[in-house]
Amino acid sequence: MLKYVIIIALATNLFNAECPTICNCTANVANCTYKNLRFFPVGKYSKTITVLDVSYNNLETIEKLDLRNRYIIHLTHLNLSNNAIIKIDGNSFIGQRNLQEVDLSGNNIITLPPDVLKYLPQLKCLNLSNNKKLKLTDGYPFLISDTLEVLYLEHCDLVHIPFKAIMKLKNLKVLYLSNNKIRNIHDYSGITLNSLIDLDLSGNSLQSLRKEIISSHDDL
Repeated sequence: MLKYVIIIALATNLFNAECPTICNCTANVANCTYKNLRFFPVGKYSKTITVLDVSYNNLETIEKLDLRNRYIIHLTHLNLSNNAIIKIDGNSFIGQRNLQEVDLSGNNIITLPPDVLKYLPQLKCLNLSNNKKLKLTDGYPFLISDTLEVLYLEHCDLVHIPFKAIMKLKNLKVLYLSNNKIRNIHDYSGITLNSLIDLDLSGNSLQSLRKEIISSHDDL
């Protein structure tokens, strides 16, 4: 019995040794929440880490190769919510080929490099809710992704949704736009979002909604 206890203890110490001292880690999860961090935690991470939670800190920027430079390369879920993030480098997520979900809600993001998600072949869900300064610019792609299926843009104080900004999200199925300040959607003409099956506009003050938005999507 003692032999098994020693083995378990050694295994536990091994995982602790491969975890930044400021975080709490298990075999697959690195929890670094509520640590007043301004940067990604420095230290050695276990190669088995698939979930990294750095929410509720004070990060302002996500720099080029921040994750890869720490040899974090097997993530499936990344939580950066409720920080003070303003800037994300376009190469921040390079090498994260297994990343499926990114939570950037509750930050100060104004815009993102359009191709920041382009090289994430497994990405399915992105949460940008509660970024009160977020802007979607007419005539330019907001984000580019062939795999993203779910996009949260709730509580962002958006007054206008230029659908041309999201037309490069070719596999988008669910778009949450609830609780913004949208009054009308008028530039939908000529835009194809054939994959879209769920569009949530609740909690806005819509005055007009072009019929093409509904009639061109049998699943809506």
